[in-house]
Amino acid sequence: MTKTTRGGGFVRLSQRLVQLEQTLSVALLCVVVITLAAQVIARYVFRSPISWSEEVARLALIWLTFVSSGFLTAHREQITVDLFPRRFSTRTRERINQLAGWIVLLTCLLLLVGGFRFVWRVWPVSSPGIELSMSYWYAAASFGLALMSFHTAVQLFAEPRQAANARTHIDDDCSVDDPRPVQGRNAT
Repeated sequence: MTKTTRGGGFVRLSQRLVQLEQTLSVALLCVVVITLAAQVIARYVFRSPISWSEEVARLALIWLTFVSSGFLTAHREQITVDLFPRRFSTRTRERINQLAGWIVLLTCLLLLVGGFRFVWRVWPVSSPGIELSMSYWYAAASFGLALMSFHTAVQLFAEPRQAANARTHIDDDCSVDDPRPVQGRNAT
């Protein structure tokens, strides 16, 4: 039986959150496509455009953008610019990546604090078409920044700890003095 590794719970939570983010992104994309298709059909077939459709599609697209940023961060697939050549050692590249992770985390947290204040400030303002508070529109950015902050923190703290614990666990299981073949070591 394997022992629980420190940080493993946060890694599992991050993985489950990624699944939820991906499901929500698919649902939001469906809302965008269906709403815009309905608008095109209503406008050009029935000659009666839907007044709220563009606003709903825009709101869903904004939320789609920021929800997707969360799982892209978790998979380390956000847009990056490689300024440093590959000739650096693996350790140096890891340190550069760790520094970049810290910069991303601090930037997201700073923007998150300012974003929350802005979301509360625009609460009384409503959108013209669906008369929904503009806070729902601007909260998407704060939500995405919170997701990015969480996934970046997991990458900085929990994943390295879990990997180190896994290496230690493997080293404990596979001692040099053990005469059994590799396949049989964990079987008993």
